Amino acid sequence: MRKTSVLLAVFILELLTSLLIGLSTGLYVSASSSGDDWPMFHHDMTHSGYSASTAPNTNQTLWTYKTGGEVYSSPAVANGKVYMGSGDGVVYCLDAYMGGLIWNYTTHGGVESSPAVVEGRVFVGSNDGNVYCFDASIGSKLWNYTTGNNVASSPVVANGRVYVGSHDHNVYCFDASSGAKIWNYTTNSWVSSSPAVADGKVYVGSADRNFYCLDGSNGALLWQYPTGNWVESSPAVDNGRVCFGTDGGYVYALNASDGALIWQFGTIFSVLSSPALVNGNVYVGSNDNNIYCLNGSSGAVLWKYDRGHWIMSSPAVADGKIYEGPVCA
Repeated sequence: MRKTSVLLAVFILELLTSLLIGLSTGLYVSASSSGDDWPMFHHDMTHSGYSASTAPNTNQTLWTYKTGGEVYSSPAVANGKVYMGSGDGVVYCLDAYMGGLIWNYTTHGGVESSPAVVEGRVFVGSNDGNVYCFDASIGSKLWNYTTGNNVASSPVVANGRVYVGSHDHNVYCFDASSGAKIWNYTTNSWVSSSPAVADGKVYVGSADRNFYCLDGSNGALLWQYPTGNWVESSPAVDNGRVCFGTDGGYVYALNASDGALIWQFGTIFSVLSSPALVNGNVYVGSNDNNIYCLNGSSGAVLWKYDRGHWIMSSPAVADGKIYEGPVCA
């Protein structure tokens, strides 16, 4: 699977539920209490993976919704609605309280990309090579932009701009209102990593074995860091550090300003999971079957938990708990 986000992701829902779980051919919702929305991949433009919501102590299921294909897209939750894509090529909008279908839109390729919902619009990529923008209420298409290959990367929206990667080797920046391309930056291989945005900078990895920091306004390269391995994991940014995993089995922490290495931590197998950065700690899964809690300053292991199978999903943290999705066996 060449997907930076997850087989499952956990998202927090306002007023009724705070945990949403997308499994292979359906979406499952667990009961909980109030919290904040989760409008894009890993919660926000910095990919913190953290919600201030309360979160469930049990796995009581409120409803399920079955799609026509595998669900690799992580759901977004905004204004009482759940948005996600499916391998059947459909983008779905569901009622968050009852699980009923509100609208759907059929693309011409599987939708692994995780939607971003901002200011009444839904932004998502498809493996038909397009980035789409829909009206969040009724699902009408507002615009689309055709790239040169699959778009498995999950868009991030910041300051009226949409940032996303494509398997055509480019990182794109679009005007969120019109879909007009503002700039693109070409790497030497496909980009499935979802960009993170902080302090006017765009952070993203590429399968060309480099990690990039770009100027958010014009796409100029500010710095790059060679990892020696594909970067499919999406970065998270906090406290002047940017963290991400690589297919070589490493988790990196770089200085967000200049790309200098702060630390790297080695697991046995690839790290496709995207880190969550919460209270100075880094939470991340690995295909060595473990989910790790690392010290954000040093990379030292604070604890780890063996799931017994590969972990590709990206941890979510809320209410003093960590939620991590199903395994790939």
